[in-house]
Amino acid sequence: MQNTYACAARKCILHSSFITHHWFSAASIALNIALALNGNYSEEASKHIQDLASSLQSVTTAGDEVIVKGAALITTLGGIAGPELDRATKASLDLAAALGMDVDTAFNLVGKAAAGNVGSLSRYGIQVKDTGDNARDFAVALAQLEQRFGGFAQAQAQTFQGALTQTKNIFGDILEVVGDVIIKSPTMIAIIRQVGDGFSYALKELTAFTQGRDLIKESLLALVEFGT
Repeated sequence: MQNTYACAARKCILHSSFITHHWFSAASIALNIALALNGNYSEEASKHIQDLASSLQSVTTAGDEVIVKGAALITTLGGIAGPELDRATKASLDLAAALGMDVDTAFNLVGKAAAGNVGSLSRYGIQVKDTGDNARDFAVALAQLEQRFGGFAQAQAQTFQGALTQTKNIFGDILEVVGDVIIKSPTMIAIIRQVGDGFSYALKELTAFTQGRDLIKESLLALVEFGT
């Protein structure tokens, strides 16, 4: 019985590792595309954001993959990069923690503000006069976000619930590493290819077996003959 439970646990961990690794990889790809579309991509720029996400995860309750995805959204909508993107990413986490809103919603709001729609933040106490200069208006809005909500995300992590969430995020990082090892394993790649070849062969055999045949009719006739 213990072996059965251990086997089930291993299968669960492996499955979770694949999912977690895929999720983080997808977020990283989205970030790279967003940076490239705005002419800001480089390996250093991408790595910087991913490192920033890891450092923010260690002091907030947001997972690094969520942060990377959020940074990608901000740069997609607002076209910002560099230190301004760093500040906007941090401000989004503080906004979400302070107002109890979904992190993705906060990233979306800040991304829209970076694109020039600073009015989207007015309901949350951020008042900026629209001058038509998107960069200037966003700089003012970002400063207000930092002044009004700065530090909330880190304070949230200091609570009991915050500590539990951080532990969960750390476990997610472990799964990412396990997933990375698995998908880069030559043995695993060979096994997956063999499984794929097996399915391909089975499909060909099944197609040949059913070609030009009415299996339902044959089955019904066989049942009738068996009954008589």
